[in-house]
Amino acid sequence: MRNSFALLLLSVAIAFVTVCSFADEAKDSVELTPDNFDKVALDTEKHVFVMFYAPWCGHCKRLKPKWEELAKEMKDTSVVIARLDADKHRNVAERFDVRGYPTLLLFARSKKEGLRYEGARDVAALKEFVKSNM
Repeated sequence: MRNSFALLLLSVAIAFVTVCSFADEAKDSVELTPDNFDKVALDTEKHVFVMFYAPWCGHCKRLKPKWEELAKEMKDTSVVIARLDADKHRNVAERFDVRGYPTLLLFARSKKEGLRYEGARDVAALKEFVKSNM
């Protein structure tokens, strides 16, 4: 009985850490919600590169540190690196036909449709995509 309780407790702890880990390290990218999405992503003054993610998605977890590195490198530019929990905010994701995670969309100044990124998942390639589409 003790072992079962300990195993249950460990399982709950691991699940909690997994779900919460996406937000823990996110410091330089902007967290989007339905309340701020249009104001931030559709800003006419800046380009906004958005990662639509799900906290449980393995590919998203692997991309997260690179996304934050990209955000740090582009901090003092006209580009905002942002993220939206598409699992939590499905209504926003559906507006942009997000069907899988992560989905990366670049919203150039005053464009209402995002340009979908399909390339390599490394900082240099992500940065080049942004620069070539500004």
